[in-house]
Amino acid sequence: MDFTAILKIKRHFNAIKDSLEVLNQEELLTILEELKASHSIMEVLSSLSDGKKSYSGTDMVFTTNHGNKEIKVNISAALRMYQEGKTVLEEKLSKIRQFQAAIDREISKCYDRNKYKVMRKIDDIEANPSLYTHFLRKHLYFSRLDKKVRRIQVHEVFFPLEHTNLDEEIYELKQSVEKSYTHILKIIAKP
Repeated sequence: MDFTAILKIKRHFNAIKDSLEVLNQEELLTILEELKASHSIMEVLSSLSDGKKSYSGTDMVFTTNHGNKEIKVNISAALRMYQEGKTVLEEKLSKIRQFQAAIDREISKCYDRNKYKVMRKIDDIEANPSLYTHFLRKHLYFSRLDKKVRRIQVHEVFFPLEHTNLDEEIYELKQSVEKSYTHILKIIAKP
């Protein structure tokens, strides 16, 4: 670092220090407190109120008449309910998608694992046919008619995975999200 840079940094530091001293003067702090008090959020909201629109705390309340009844609707609370409800429903939809992916992945893995086990067993049977002679002996009536198994040939057919999807159940879960979303919108839209 060169000497001119050090001088610049020192000058900036002194300028900031002087500004902080000005801001910390008692007179200025008193003026800022008065400005803050006269322009509080409650005061600003009260000044924005008119006949149909008012504020309860920081919530906007809309007032209307229906027949001889006065109806007040907390617009801010309705908006919060809509936003929070929408967030919850989006999370639920995300969980449904994760569930659907897990189902597809796990069923497919299980099918492949079991298919592999069956293929290994078939390979074992075809490679060692004499080990399976006892199955033939069960069906012979006389013990002196001892037969041997010399060859086994398995003709396997693996059908594709069918009727394993849960599309109807997933559809119902997604429909429940849509119904909930519509319900929230109906509640908010009611006069």
